[in-house]
Amino acid sequence: MGVVVIKEKTLYLIDDHQIEKITPKEARKHLVGGKIELKELIALNFKLPSTLSPQQLPLQVELKMYNEGGLNPQQDYIIDFLSYKFENYYLIEAFAVPKERVIALFSPIAKKIGFIDLIYPKFITYTSLSNHNYLVFYFSKKEAFIAIYQKGSYIGHRAIDSLERVVKEIKLTNLEEVLTQKGLKKENYSPQESLLFEQLYELFFKNIEKVVHTLNFKRSFFGIEEIDKLFVDLDGENIKGKSIPGLVELFLSFGVDGKWEHETLKDSLRIEANYIQYRPQSLNFSIFERKKPLLERDIVKSIALLTFSLGAVGIGAFWLNKKNLALEKEITNKQLQLEKVKKEAMLLAKQIKRLKRENKQLLLKKKEEEKKRQDYLLTLQQIPLFHSYTKNRQQMVNDTVLTLAKYRLTTQLLEQNGSFKLTVDITSPKQEKIAKFIDSLLEKGYTEVKTDKIVKKEGFYESVVKVKR
Repeated sequence: MGVVVIKEKTLYLIDDHQIEKITPKEARKHLVGGKIELKELIALNFKLPSTLSPQQLPLQVELKMYNEGGLNPQQDYIIDFLSYKFENYYLIEAFAVPKERVIALFSPIAKKIGFIDLIYPKFITYTSLSNHNYLVFYFSKKEAFIAIYQKGSYIGHRAIDSLERVVKEIKLTNLEEVLTQKGLKKENYSPQESLLFEQLYELFFKNIEKVVHTLNFKRSFFGIEEIDKLFVDLDGENIKGKSIPGLVELFLSFGVDGKWEHETLKDSLRIEANYIQYRPQSLNFSIFERKKPLLERDIVKSIALLTFSLGAVGIGAFWLNKKNLALEKEITNKQLQLEKVKKEAMLLAKQIKRLKRENKQLLLKKKEEEKKRQDYLLTLQQIPLFHSYTKNRQQMVNDTVLTLAKYRLTTQLLEQNGSFKLTVDITSPKQEKIAKFIDSLLEKGYTEVKTDKIVKKEGFYESVVKVKR
């Protein structure tokens, strides 16, 4: 079974034998993915405490992106991140894309296919090219970067000038030919071309200098001592599969140690297809999910089963045993889904908790047959509340996060108790910002937003604010 890669609004089916163009209808049988250009991403690197749980980490990343990443609280974003755990902290590389940009870029093709499984930045796709430390030099008409990999795992990147940008800088129409034939070696240029060589060399020197700074920064965390290999991926009709003479020597001029073996990549699309299929380090900005059964269908099934039980009291323990087995099987299935589907993890955890609670209740009902009817009625009454509870709980967190971002407030703790109460520990250089935060939530309709005290410590004001729906 092949993988479909979207490139410039064209669908390419890639398998072990060939690459061919296909229709959107044919693409529906396969995994589908496409890259989003680096210029669309808002990126931020920061640390978070290693004591954060997997459930707390995404929320704290989102807060950081709003507080320090310059996100607009009035705009919707798709946020994803990579985390690297060290002894006392997580090193986070987070990215955000305005939702409206994802829609503008991918909605036309998504409507034709029905879904897009993966939308990713290209710099993350070169995993497992080698078991050593390596760089990837990617150069195309509109996008260019150098990605850093440690033993086959991505750890960083740096954007550089694209082909289009270089052409604009030095006003050279046949740049592709010059770069791949003469490159950055002075001896390949005639005396009449010395000015052209100097312009090209200076431009690439400045770009590589930025990359070396990024590499040194990553060394402080990951301890990279040497670079074993440089992969060159030139992506364009006239440069595909070629290289740039003198590129390795330019890196060596900055004193970066290593073997610096050189390899040209000839099939960039196949590399992307491999990433879509295996996703060793996943970044995904897709909002175009495959169709799947709605949660309401599960609720309707549960109501139907419970209603049937009300009319079949005489079945008793037999039905309960059957229901126990069904619930246990469903719990197992949900646990497997929880491990595989990152984006649905929090929802599935709630479903598992609910299913285990129901299963425990059913086991108790075996010993209390006479209370069976009342217990079923109570369960039926609670099921319709599930959606409103989830919606209220999420809305409360969203309102709080956006209000924190609005006033540029930082928080050490955000704790929620059910769907009606929330506690947030706020730090601010100005006392009036905390008051504005409280007033803003009151204006949103919360019945009670209060703090017992505001304490000044080391030039900052700290306050624990309690919010009640």
